[in-house]
Amino acid sequence: MCAVPAAGVVAEAMMALVLAEAVLEKFGGDSVGETRRNFESYMANLRFK
Repeated sequence: MCAVPAAGVVAEAMMALVLAEAVLEKFGGDSVGETRRNFESYMANLRFK
């Protein structure tokens, strides 16, 4: 049995948690809808620059 594939699964899960935390820090709100609205507003603002 090899530990490398299992470590890959753990690393992928940890990366997902770290990225989710960063997204919430940048775009966070009181609900998923508010977070999505903040993200969409940010992306729309990038297109104009």
